[in-house]
Amino acid sequence: MAGSSTARRRDIGQVVAELAPPAPPCFEARDIWLRYLTSAADMQRLSTRTAASGPIALGADGALDYARLNPGFSFCTDCALTANERRILAERNRCDPSWWRNRVQQPQDQHQAAPQPRRVIPIAVG
Repeated sequence: MAGSSTARRRDIGQVVAELAPPAPPCFEARDIWLRYLTSAADMQRLSTRTAASGPIALGADGALDYARLNPGFSFCTDCALTANERRILAERNRCDPSWWRNRVQQPQDQHQAAPQPRRVIPIAVG
């Protein structure tokens, strides 16, 4: 089972790396941001309770092939800072609870099917 867990984690990590917006100002570096999002997405797939609130909106069958960012995700709920630390970061423009919402667009149609993979059509040059 360890192998399948590792494969699943690697797949989630690849999807997160492809989809993730730049790190928000409250994260020191992009690699920390990606580790956080990967962990949150991994927990999302393991728990039906958090499935709707995780960072990745999965395809209908839970497949990562049609994953996109979840506009309803809030990384601020996991913040371990005290109220005073958050206030200080906010004064330095490094704490912005609307950051994710401002960067991840809602789909045009909430009931829209997951996007289909792009087809590549070869063009003969002659």
